[in-house]
Amino acid sequence: MKNKIKITGQTQTIQTLTKKMLGKNRYAFVSFPKTALLALSSPNNGVLTSDFVEQIKKSFSIQDSAYMRAIPPSFVYSSEKEQELDLSFLKDDSVFFNSSTLENYYNSNEIIFNSFIEFYIKNTPFIIVSFNDKKYVSKLLSFPAAYIHVPYNNYENKLDEICTSIDRVKNESTMVILDCPILSAGLANKIWDRFDLSILDLGKIISFSKTKSLDKVKFNDKKTYKN
Repeated sequence: MKNKIKITGQTQTIQTLTKKMLGKNRYAFVSFPKTALLALSSPNNGVLTSDFVEQIKKSFSIQDSAYMRAIPPSFVYSSEKEQELDLSFLKDDSVFFNSSTLENYYNSNEIIFNSFIEFYIKNTPFIIVSFNDKKYVSKLLSFPAAYIHVPYNNYENKLDEICTSIDRVKNESTMVILDCPILSAGLANKIWDRFDLSILDLGKIISFSKTKSLDKVKFNDKKTYKN
């Protein structure tokens, strides 16, 4: 079943996304990582609460040409044994995009990634929902018009609270950036249904950037200590 699912390549994914970002209408790019897909295939596995899984299901079920559902090829095309997983929600006739596109560009093609950030984000006021400290957000992207921090280990019951925070600042931007893997999959439908705002899910990019920054500091500290 998994191998029958078709996902667009990185080039088509980024071209489709940037075309939507240049348009006048709202859009969404929402990533559904492996944990979210496993929850959809087995809602009672106990990893996520049933209420939160229901929100992921609602986000995944949105049918709108402006709403890009992105899933990881590494999961769909894996040769690992399927453990009685119900993957019927991955319809053969649906269009899915490559959720690892931006992360791969960040890790392997700095020129393309930096151009994307510079042109599509840095000059656009944005609201961000993030697991990370504001300093790491502003270092990679720019200073957000509004910053909503959510603890990465306590988020499943925060959806309405987050939406209330977005409601207070919704007029400051036309875009919400999501820097909160898994949470983003449950939150997307609420933002899409409630606000006239675009959604850009960055996956783990800011966390990668944070790790790289911390590693650089450790390296410089070690080098200074040796000298």
